[in-house]
Amino acid sequence: MRLGLVGYGFGGRTFHAPFVAALGEGVLAGVVTRSPARRAELASDHPGVPAFDTVAELLASGVDLVTISTPPSGRIVLAKQVIDAAVPVIVDKPMAVSLTEARELVSYAAERRVPLSVFQNRRWDSESRTLRAIVRSGAVGDLRTVENVLDRWEPEATADGSGGGQLLDLGSHVVDQVREALGPADRVFATIDRRPADAYEYAFDLVIEHRNGVRSIVASDVLQPDGRPRLRVTGSSGTITLDGLDIQTEQVLAGLRPGDRGWGVEPRERWGRLTTVGGERRPYPRADGRWQDFYAGVRDAVDSGSGGFPVPVEGSLATFAILEAARQSDRLGAWVDVSSV
Repeated sequence: MRLGLVGYGFGGRTFHAPFVAALGEGVLAGVVTRSPARRAELASDHPGVPAFDTVAELLASGVDLVTISTPPSGRIVLAKQVIDAAVPVIVDKPMAVSLTEARELVSYAAERRVPLSVFQNRRWDSESRTLRAIVRSGAVGDLRTVENVLDRWEPEATADGSGGGQLLDLGSHVVDQVREALGPADRVFATIDRRPADAYEYAFDLVIEHRNGVRSIVASDVLQPDGRPRLRVTGSSGTITLDGLDIQTEQVLAGLRPGDRGWGVEPRERWGRLTTVGGERRPYPRADGRWQDFYAGVRDAVDSGSGGFPVPVEGSLATFAILEAARQSDRLGAWVDVSSV
């Protein structure tokens, strides 16, 4: 597989290029970036990988697949250019700035029979994998609520609206995690907090009622110096709580890569805790993170010709519909049916 990457900002450099390169020499076939600073970083990070000025030049070099990692406002145009060349494409999340645009892109690819996927790497987070394990195992009995919260102190995250706001940025991950684990959502109630001076979003709180009767609470606050538990799952027999963000984020920022010793491994001191209704407390194993599985699955799909990418686009559309319903709920101050958006 020869993969081309469009964009070498923080996302492209940190969450895409290292995981593509980890698949083997030559897999990262080229990067589109005009910035001299980004080109210098690329040359240092991945010597010999060519840089291109345009998507057209990248496509002409001969690639099997292209990943788009640019600001959301321009992704749909670039993705269509790749699709027009009959080359499969992966679009960073969110795939567009609105559900209407997202549906348009999905239809565009389907009509031309070109595989399309969305980069939802946090399905392979420790927390997400642990949540799915809890649901499968019945470790807390009959599920009642799932709280999936990603708080942090990062004021700079509110300074740039190019990502579509915090709901689309972080919400695309944390909402996707509960939808994958708990299934379809029927309705949503949401509040979104914005800075008075410039209206940039810094926090959101969603209550989601799933079709299976479970309620999830999905929230984030990037102006929070003392965050809430990362994950809390409550059922008829007890509660499992996880604190702290998946270790892969810390590792990749420190320069570690898949294949390095200890990659993704959650040490025992970071395990969760199970508290039973009888008051017993004991450690609960936390699943290891495996972001590398996304691009490994992509490689297998390309090599086999199956087109069955690890993130089917239908799931990402379902997540986007929940986010759109949340925006409507915030405006109306009322519950919104997901099927109505």
